[in-house]
Amino acid sequence: MTSGSAPFVKTYSAETARHTVLASLVPVVRYPLEIWRHRYLVHNFFRRELLGRFRGSSLGLFWVLVHPIVMFAVYYLVFGYLFGNPKTGVGPGREYALYLFSGVIAFTALNEGVTRSCTCVVDNGNLVKKVAFPSELLPVPLILVSLVVYVVGALVCLGVGLAYGVLAPGWSLLLLPVVLLIQFVMTLGIGLFLANAYVFARDTSHLWSIASMAWMFLTPVFWFPHALEGPIAESIKQAFAWNPAYPLLQAHRIVLGAQSVKYSKEVDGVTKDLTSDLGYLGDHLLYASLWALGFLCLGYAVFMSRRHKYADLV
Repeated sequence: MTSGSAPFVKTYSAETARHTVLASLVPVVRYPLEIWRHRYLVHNFFRRELLGRFRGSSLGLFWVLVHPIVMFAVYYLVFGYLFGNPKTGVGPGREYALYLFSGVIAFTALNEGVTRSCTCVVDNGNLVKKVAFPSELLPVPLILVSLVVYVVGALVCLGVGLAYGVLAPGWSLLLLPVVLLIQFVMTLGIGLFLANAYVFARDTSHLWSIASMAWMFLTPVFWFPHALEGPIAESIKQAFAWNPAYPLLQAHRIVLGAQSVKYSKEVDGVTKDLTSDLGYLGDHLLYASLWALGFLCLGYAVFMSRRHKYADLV
């Protein structure tokens, strides 16, 4: 290089480079393009994850349905029969069964995607140590697999609902890809945040398992918000505004054709059949989108601001 000529070699120093969260927030707008640019890499990881999950098993892809069906059966028995109407022993109707099943498969997909993303950086330490590997893409195929599992369950839910005349899907069913996209973004944001935390503190996965269990029971997966009674009922209903899973689950139910759900409630000593409205789809999509974008910005910024330390810790 001659004297006075412009340098053409770029140098990088981990000590002097800026790694603040705010500085890492700006590139989030390029994150979708980064996923698209490495789409073949994501596809290969997705295919490996999906096929590897069932390789060597006797039932194969049928296992996609086993876990949500077992969860549905247990919750239907406990909350439908034991806690639903123990005096008469009469089980809940078909509306409750589809309401429960739709909530179970949606929340299970959300929780599974986040849980698998939590350890993705450490599990792929051999790849993270390669300088050119985009580690921020590791949660993407895991979350896509969880969405595939949900789609299979949603098809079963939709088929059973149509057969029994419980679900009445309309134009809103066309918005199912939008709901899935919102869930993907929300899961990706939370997954990136926890994946970063797990690198520095391996207790993160245990804390998340406890938090996710509490989150599930505080979300109307198998109970009706309008059936709440007592002095804290209104406070719990107001808390839904701070529950990211609430609008997402309601949006899932509405696009599948459940505009309302029937339930029984004892009023003045008399058991009455009531109908609960699930709300407006547009409102649920708006609130869920805001939560999803907020989680993505936070998770991506934190992840990228600490990514330079992963190779030394995994």
